[in-house]
Amino acid sequence: MDFRLKVFEICAQTLNYTEAAKELDISQPAVTKHIQALEQQYKVKLFTRSGRSLILTYAGKMLLEKAVKILELYSQMESEGKLLSNVTESTFHIGMPAAIYYGIYSEFAADYCRLSPNATLHSSIITSNKLADSLLNREIDIAVSVADKQSPREDNPASDIVESLFFTDTLMAVGSRGLNEEGYYDMADIKLLLYDGDIETSTAISSILSGSNLTAKELNISAKMTDPIAAIKFLVEYGKGGSLSAMPMVSFFWKSQITKLLQRKIVCPVQVTELQDYPIIRREYRIAQIRGKEIPGLRVYARNWAKSNLWDV
Repeated sequence: MDFRLKVFEICAQTLNYTEAAKELDISQPAVTKHIQALEQQYKVKLFTRSGRSLILTYAGKMLLEKAVKILELYSQMESEGKLLSNVTESTFHIGMPAAIYYGIYSEFAADYCRLSPNATLHSSIITSNKLADSLLNREIDIAVSVADKQSPREDNPASDIVESLFFTDTLMAVGSRGLNEEGYYDMADIKLLLYDGDIETSTAISSILSGSNLTAKELNISAKMTDPIAAIKFLVEYGKGGSLSAMPMVSFFWKSQITKLLQRKIVCPVQVTELQDYPIIRREYRIAQIRGKEIPGLRVYARNWAKSNLWDV
């Protein structure tokens, strides 16, 4: 950590070199030298004196704002460094729903294996209602499960399973590049690409459509696909047509499946008039393991990975 920035931060908080020296457990002359070195480096005055009191200058306030952010990054780096030292090198089996398997799992697993090259990961698709039994029967070591409740649950000491939040996902309507993100599209004016590759997604999409009182005659279904990767590619390729007269195509995906495409604006959110009053569908994913058999650091790693890689999910 850049100790000089830490000295400056504490001086800005205490506005007293002597108090800062006590808090940092260094001498007062050492504090003075650190501040003077910063002032020489940036060619500004960081503090002025009013009697016996220190006052932070305008330049000092600007530097402090950046210093706080830098020190926060140092703190995160230190905590993640400790986390990496706990990454396991063992072999384990992960079970998960299809939406995760065909979504973020490949990237998540690749990042984990880069950090721990001696680790071996086995994975399989397991429906949500069978994940807990598979875990308890030792068929898998880790489950990525879908939780019913949106708020984080505390581990139950009486339970054989310990779990923690992975991330919260959102089902959203998206279209290919070029659609108007600000306006609304009527269902009659769009083509619909249905992805129904897993029970949870199919049920969620059906509830949205039926809950909005849409009949089959009102849906211009262009295609149905069970493979989310193929469905996403289909949607993207359709948008490359370039014909202004072509009907726009819309599909429903979990945000985690398309987060990178949203960032790059290859697909964009779509507002459908008939669906505007229907509540947003969200679901919470959790990392679950058998108590006493946890993979060291995995639950914390998974949460940190989601924060870093899932854009606004």
